[in-house]
Amino acid sequence: MEENTKINPAVLDENGKKKSFERSVSEIETIVEKLNSGSVQLDEMIALYEKGVALSDHCMALLAEYDGRIEKASAGNGSVE
Repeated sequence: MEENTKINPAVLDENGKKKSFERSVSEIETIVEKLNSGSVQLDEMIALYEKGVALSDHCMALLAEYDGRIEKASAGNGSVE
């Protein structure tokens, strides 16, 4: 089965690199503020929502990657409780 490797432009910075977790969360917070303000038109609201979902998915993928790295690093040191 072929894996979808297309990267959503919403998760890329101005240099074409994936945004950091912290920057992505900051952008999500800004999006939520705009959506809650009630001052955006429906088309922009949908675009902001889609960007927020893409950023959220990106953050979840980063967290899963970090979790795997932590598990791997601690594997040789016994269990972490």
